[in-house]
Amino acid sequence: MLYYYEETRSRKALSAMRVVLLFLLMSQCYAENKSFSDPTGIIYSPNYPDDYDNQLNVYYTISVAPGYYIHFTLLDFITEACCDKLYIWNGNDLSQPTIANISGDSTGLTFDSSGHIVTMLFNTDFTGTYKGFAIRYESLPSDVPYQLSNACASVLHTSALGFITSPNWPANYPNNISCNYLIAVPEGRVKLTFVAFNTEACCDKVEIYDGSNATYHKFAELSGDSLVNMTFYSSQSNMFLTFYSDYTLNEKGFSAFYMMVN
Repeated sequence: MLYYYEETRSRKALSAMRVVLLFLLMSQCYAENKSFSDPTGIIYSPNYPDDYDNQLNVYYTISVAPGYYIHFTLLDFITEACCDKLYIWNGNDLSQPTIANISGDSTGLTFDSSGHIVTMLFNTDFTGTYKGFAIRYESLPSDVPYQLSNACASVLHTSALGFITSPNWPANYPNNISCNYLIAVPEGRVKLTFVAFNTEACCDKVEIYDGSNATYHKFAELSGDSLVNMTFYSSQSNMFLTFYSDYTLNEKGFSAFYMMVN
């Protein structure tokens, strides 16, 4: 019994030391706090789409209207799997258990909060960096479950950076759909990169045009499942995309990041 007591005490001491060590390591990190209160938005890791820095402690607080919950979609997520993690809590009491700890390649993951406030902490260690994440959030009434839609997403995109996704992504897109997307950045050119892509190879396609509609030069006609990280640059401030599917078979579709460049 004495041996068991000593072993238990040693384990508790070791656990306490780990907590202290984690606190000391995190206290040496660069700290930042970001708040979001719009009904919908996109949360980016520092420097995205370029690599984040080492030794970060970035807190994100998402607070929507009472009576709503928050649906999250990881549009793009790649971090050092072992050590650079996103911790997520319901509410703002960080002494409570997390609802998720995310790292590695987790693009396409979705989850819901239980209330109208969520706190996130992105913590990175001393070595190894990746491009990080872009997470879309949207608030929904507490009595309305998240539902897939057969409608096309927003047609016009005018911000300096953002995402375009196929309907329902990361769930499968519907059959027999035709969607148009116009990217019109404030100035310069458009850089478009696919971070996820999977369509029926023969028949469900994305077409990309160097201009504001389908009369301009066609960059490419894409289908299949091997197009991740494929990048296109427009020659002007507009880029136009179409996505259409046929009557049979469907896949997850695509997630694409765009940004304004010189």
